[in-house]
Amino acid sequence: MDSSSTQTGRVAAHFRQASATWGSRYERPPQGMADLDLRLRREHIHRLLQPLIARPGEKVVLDLGCGDGQVLAGVPRRELRVIGVDLVPEMVQQAAARHPEDTYLVADATNIPLPDGSVDVVVCAGMLEYVPETAAVLRSMRRVLRPGGTVLISFPNRACVFVRLRALERRLERVAVGVRSWLRGERHDVRAEAYYEHRRWTPREAARLLESHGFRVEDILFNTYGFWGRLGRSRANLRVSAWLTRRWPTGFPAAKWLAATLVVRGTKC
Repeated sequence: MDSSSTQTGRVAAHFRQASATWGSRYERPPQGMADLDLRLRREHIHRLLQPLIARPGEKVVLDLGCGDGQVLAGVPRRELRVIGVDLVPEMVQQAAARHPEDTYLVADATNIPLPDGSVDVVVCAGMLEYVPETAAVLRSMRRVLRPGGTVLISFPNRACVFVRLRALERRLERVAVGVRSWLRGERHDVRAEAYYEHRRWTPREAARLLESHGFRVEDILFNTYGFWGRLGRSRANLRVSAWLTRRWPTGFPAAKWLAATLVVRGTKC
């Protein structure tokens, strides 16, 4: 089995296990920065969608990597047709149960089962970072979009200093667990902990990636400022992060180093 198949299988297994409780992360008070990021990311996607869906005439929105469909929950369906696509059947079942007014399909994002030029907007939230064949996914998005169509894509920010601190914290935790296992005479295989790759892009890298695949970048919104890991679970950190995100969604001079996630709006050239 090649590395691409291994990554896809591990990601599918992770989200299959998470499918039953994924929607509750949008409904309950956030337990940490990952939960808060889901909500703030959805707010930004809704903000960018509003002027698009306000235009007269029916619009078709593809929710790629739709999970249980919660990203587009609350968006008015008047003159709007939503099609969700996800690799994990259990997620698609949850989405269909939660949102029976929409259409959901089980498919690979590299081969979207829709005709060329049949979609007005592609929403891709929290998916691209897990996909081993990023270029193939972007080509598939572009193929199904109509001329002048819009993509709304979230990117984890590789430049974020808080996320880098969280990565360091995780490495130190793994070392501590390894030392504890050694002292107890237990076998501890660090390699077994490597689950799947989670890619990240700086704002410049994200823009260049879209431009290289035939999209013109129109907007970048910055999400979720603040500490992650153990520090990120404090109520104060969550409140400040949410306030900063809503106060400066389009960023400030240091935003590209402080925001954990980017939501990018691009137009098919």
